[in-house]
Amino acid sequence: MANALNAVLTDKTVLVKADSMAEEYRTIECRLFRVVGGFGAQPFTSSRTVFGAFVFDGSEDRLDGYDVEAIVEPHEDGVHPGEPDEQCPACALARLTSTPEASS
Repeated sequence: MANALNAVLTDKTVLVKADSMAEEYRTIECRLFRVVGGFGAQPFTSSRTVFGAFVFDGSEDRLDGYDVEAIVEPHEDGVHPGEPDEQCPACALARLTSTPEASS
């Protein structure tokens, strides 16, 4: 299993585990990460690297697949992490719903 969710993460927005982030970046809006690829973005590979960019500032980075807490799902009432079922703060919600990927 290459990621904590045992799921396909490519082209999805995920919530990074808080304990994987520096203390000043543990807010939900700072933990949203748009996955673009990597072997860790697939459920059954031996590598755990996930590539993408943080939603809040667009900085590109790599994560360990086990640092992913949840997939962020679009819903009629907005976007929120699939599990646990927490509402995203308004600023992160606005950024996600304004991206072309969020509307697909």
